[in-house]
Amino acid sequence: MVQATPFLLMLFLALGAHSLQGTQKCNLAGKWKNDLGSNMTIDEVNKNGDFTGKYLTAVSAAPEEIEKSPLLGFQHLPYLSQPTFGFTVNWTFS
Repeated sequence: MVQATPFLLMLFLALGAHSLQGTQKCNLAGKWKNDLGSNMTIDEVNKNGDFTGKYLTAVSAAPEEIEKSPLLGFQHLPYLSQPTFGFTVNWTFS
């Protein structure tokens, strides 16, 4: 279940971004929370579309304390018509 959380979060974000008008810019930077209570913070997206951030999952069966994990992602180039992006999380457990 833990591995499905980033996919679900990405899917929800992508669906939300899809509803934007063509004249609006998709701004990913900020704090995001999914239905399961996991949190993701995306830092500023640079001009190349690269971004970093932190992901804190609320879903775990591990007895260890869950820590914020670094994430790395990329948003589409601005001339493309659909706002798309992807990211990976490097899980960190204490």
